[in-house]
Amino acid sequence: MEYIVNAIILKDDKVLTVKRNQQPWRGMYWLPGGHVENDEENIDALKREIKEELGFDIEVKESDFVGRKKM
Repeated sequence: MEYIVNAIILKDDKVLTVKRNQQPWRGMYWLPGGHVENDEENIDALKREIKEELGFDIEVKESDFVGRKKM
């Protein structure tokens, strides 16, 4: 079963989005994130995806995490 995680990153009352360069929804703006790898914790997956996509590290606490979506 595949899951994805996405981040809602806020700054100055703005939400950070990324423009997708892969299908599905290529060219659309979406929240940064991606697939959870096998045996990977959700928060670790989110940190990894943000580092891969945006090039910076984020701090995520367990209380910040809302959920994940099955693909």
